[in-house]
Amino acid sequence: MSNTIPIIETRKLKPLKHNNELIDRSRLLVYLSHINQKKCCIINAPMGSGKTVLLSQFYREQKPIKPMVWLSLDKNDIDPTRFFLHLTQAIQKALPDFNRQVIFYHSEANDENDKPLQQLFLDELNRQPIAPTIIIDNLQYLEDCPWCDALLNLIEQSESVHWILSGQNQYALKTNQWRNREDIVYLDQNELYFTPEEIKSYLQQASLEDNIENFLDVIQQHTLGWPTGVKLAQLYLSKLGPDYELDATINGSRLFQNITNHIIDHMEPDTQFFMINTCFLDHFNQELAEYILNKKDFRKAIAELESTRFFLEKSTDEALCYHYPPLIQNLLLKRFNQQSSDFKNRLISKASIWLTENRHRAAACRVAEMHSVDSFFIEFLRQCFVYWLKAGDVKSIFNWIREHRGSQLLAVEDIRIAWCWALTLSGEVTAAEHALKTYFLGDSPNASISDQFSTALSPLTANTLVLQATIRLLKNQLNPTDIQCLLQLYKLPNVSNDLRASINNVLAQFHSAQGDFIQALSYSEKALKISEQHDHMFSYSIAALIKVRLLYFNNDIQGALNACDGLLLHNKQPSTLINKAVVAGIKSFLLRITDQPLQANELSHELLVFNEPNLSVDLQYYTYLPILRWQIHQGNDIAANQILDFLHQTAHNSGSEQYLAEMYFEYFRFAAIKNHTHELNRLAEETDLEQKLALSLSDRSPYAWATRERWIKAAIIFHISQNAFELAQQLTHQLVTLNVENGYPVHHLPIIMIQVWLTYCQGQPNMAFIRLNEALSQTIPDGVFLGLFDEIPGIEQLVDDALAKQKIENPAHVEKLMSLGFGR
Repeated sequence: MSNTIPIIETRKLKPLKHNNELIDRSRLLVYLSHINQKKCCIINAPMGSGKTVLLSQFYREQKPIKPMVWLSLDKNDIDPTRFFLHLTQAIQKALPDFNRQVIFYHSEANDENDKPLQQLFLDELNRQPIAPTIIIDNLQYLEDCPWCDALLNLIEQSESVHWILSGQNQYALKTNQWRNREDIVYLDQNELYFTPEEIKSYLQQASLEDNIENFLDVIQQHTLGWPTGVKLAQLYLSKLGPDYELDATINGSRLFQNITNHIIDHMEPDTQFFMINTCFLDHFNQELAEYILNKKDFRKAIAELESTRFFLEKSTDEALCYHYPPLIQNLLLKRFNQQSSDFKNRLISKASIWLTENRHRAAACRVAEMHSVDSFFIEFLRQCFVYWLKAGDVKSIFNWIREHRGSQLLAVEDIRIAWCWALTLSGEVTAAEHALKTYFLGDSPNASISDQFSTALSPLTANTLVLQATIRLLKNQLNPTDIQCLLQLYKLPNVSNDLRASINNVLAQFHSAQGDFIQALSYSEKALKISEQHDHMFSYSIAALIKVRLLYFNNDIQGALNACDGLLLHNKQPSTLINKAVVAGIKSFLLRITDQPLQANELSHELLVFNEPNLSVDLQYYTYLPILRWQIHQGNDIAANQILDFLHQTAHNSGSEQYLAEMYFEYFRFAAIKNHTHELNRLAEETDLEQKLALSLSDRSPYAWATRERWIKAAIIFHISQNAFELAQQLTHQLVTLNVENGYPVHHLPIIMIQVWLTYCQGQPNMAFIRLNEALSQTIPDGVFLGLFDEIPGIEQLVDDALAKQKIENPAHVEKLMSLGFGR
């Protein structure tokens, strides 16, 4: 998948337009329509059997009647994130209100099996008022995929969806296990191949001569009705007539190659030249072809190929609109590879350059990989890694590293540092630290930043130091000495502006954790300015995230929302995709804690298209928390547990104490809502909650304030569940004091609400109502946010009781609380 926000390949979401001069397949179309009530139809037949053409006809015939979903697979769809992204987009074409995405957790460092989060997707699919037919073509590309059980489970649990799975291999997705089920229908080549009558009808469309019986007999004998072979024979008749004598000793693929080569040999020389020297491109357009072949006009050649309706396929809504069918491309590649290496390398180099300049970087890398000189590809990929890091596209880096493990790729220092940065940015901090020690720190794996600092640093060493500081920041290990080294490093003339932006972001986050908002805001503004000037989109996005978070921490929630909107509308950036993914992620979090939980939930689901599992753990948290809280609110325990486990794995893999604390707090909160006493006790034991609490309350706590606050709140929830209200009240009082001391007023009122709730739990409702009004009086009515009541389970009982007994003094507060759903 290319680019941080995956590019949707729209050509995969609808069938290609095929030759209108098709043989009548009405018997099969009627059959497909009759089995539309079955769970699944599985079509297995060799390449060229007419599967795609038949299903294209069925798709267009049925589309006016019911929602039809089309997804064509390719070799890259073995990546589950890519597969389910395109499946979601395909469903949205048929059902515009569909807004759920399957996400797969995968650790690049530990190479674990992919783990699905698909309950939300399944719930939304089953919720649709009109069930669609979902056609997945070219299923053979999913053979032996490690996550096939997830797709099989999705098919099994989709309640009224009709699935059609088409491919060349009956073992793809292990669908052969369904052979004896009544709700599963199988079609194979016996149903798809042409009958002798159909072959005759088909060939007669191509010949003006009456006497084609001999030719017809030979085609029937050699193809057995194989549709592609028959189509090729029809094409031969239309171009050259029936006089060609077929070799009686060959059949199957050899016959196909024989006839195809014969037809190509009789094409115009320019057309042959065009085909042979563009076949190495998976997709291309006329401009690219003319650029690499130094020709001004290939319109005539393209027109000749398109007229065959066989040799070239076109997708009108794609920039790279042309491609050769696999059988044709494989045949042409044999001719292409017979040419000199120098000639082929020139074509490959020019194509790589053109694709890069026209923003098809993933395709450019795929072409560059074909170059016979390894150093060309490695240097090309190195430059792409630099670009992808600036864009925050860690997924592309992971994909290429995964493909070339054991190669010379990681021998290149720039690629090694890019790999370490990619691990860090994706939240796999422990793995990044290990890689950094392995590749760069060598004999001094525990060397401090100050030990390595000098005024004559190489760019690579400077990069290593900033990366090391970033890792220490995320692991809460950055110290004042490290900060001084970063400040000195910032002033060195040979330090790049990209690194300066990263240093500013590290300093901003460090001072934010210390409660020094003025310093933190100053550094984030510097990072924004430098990143914008030098098109470093990921640094810009992180700086934007820090700025918004600082406003939130400083109790200016509306200001934080306004900043999000301003940053999202910022038009000076060359690309706002990564910016949207990061900034809109925290916006959804802010919408949740204000009075717009439904909008937050929907925005978060929209962002799942952008939010790959390999993108920063804090972004995962901000995006998923509104969905998690909404699913808990709706009582969807299965989905809630899936999201919790997903986020816990992500946080655990990051090595970040803060995000582990965040996720364990959500576990405690969910268990308390469900009144699962046993689970609460298990969580307290698993986390060693008593020790975590002691460290969080200590004046010399090793934790940052956000971590301390979460462990203390988790302990409060635990003690409330044990009816230890006095102990919970003491902890809440300590939490208020520590919160103010650490300079985070945004959390002050929600903590006061916990105190009010505990007063109510201790049998003092009137005192609780008085304190509730005191707390509400510190807000304006529009500032009464859901976040004031959303942390501690059960507090809605207090608000509902106060409203029922008319104990809320300000009518405007009453109206606002009612609008938030209280008092019903």
